[in-house]
Amino acid sequence: MESVIHLVDEDPGARDRLDRVLRRAYPPCRDYRDADDLLLRLVDDRPGCVLVALRTPGMAGLRTQQRLREAGSTLSVIFLGDSPRVSAAVGAMHAGAEDFLASPIDDDTLIETVQQAIARDRRRKVRQAARQALRERLARLTPRERETLEAVVSGLSNKGIAEALSISPKTVELHRAHMMHKMGAGSVAEVVKLYLLERPVGNRQRTD
Repeated sequence: MESVIHLVDEDPGARDRLDRVLRRAYPPCRDYRDADDLLLRLVDDRPGCVLVALRTPGMAGLRTQQRLREAGSTLSVIFLGDSPRVSAAVGAMHAGAEDFLASPIDDDTLIETVQQAIARDRRRKVRQAARQALRERLARLTPRERETLEAVVSGLSNKGIAEALSISPKTVELHRAHMMHKMGAGSVAEVVKLYLLERPVGNRQRTD
């Protein structure tokens, strides 16, 4: 799938210069004056990244990352600073930036950083799609099939599930077969893997 680069900079000349550099490896960037303009016009769900120039006093552009996440975007954010000061980089990272490039920016470094950011976003979108597909499968389960799934994941045998749910082993087998089919799983190990993909991280037992 083709990627897209979103460039946020209030300076049209600076946007043009960056666009010319990035055209060596990518189609033309999509340009925006500020974060409001970006969020208003951001409808593209292709893998990509956002380049944000930090020019305004107080670095108001740092809020772009937070606003993107609030809007449900997975796009990687790269902040571009006019100053190489450590404080600027630290502020960007605290705001959620995945990279910070200070001027003057080497062309090859810019292209490589963008490539890495797009690759991260592509992986995030794959995981996001997998979780959405899993949520849709889980939604098709009946309440009893969901109970059977949770019992299977907890390690109970058919006999144990029957006792826990006060049903016959034969009924357990029926619910289990329906659950496996709806989940698209061919084995218990696959069911467990799928279930843990969707299960909230906070509910998992820590192993570290």
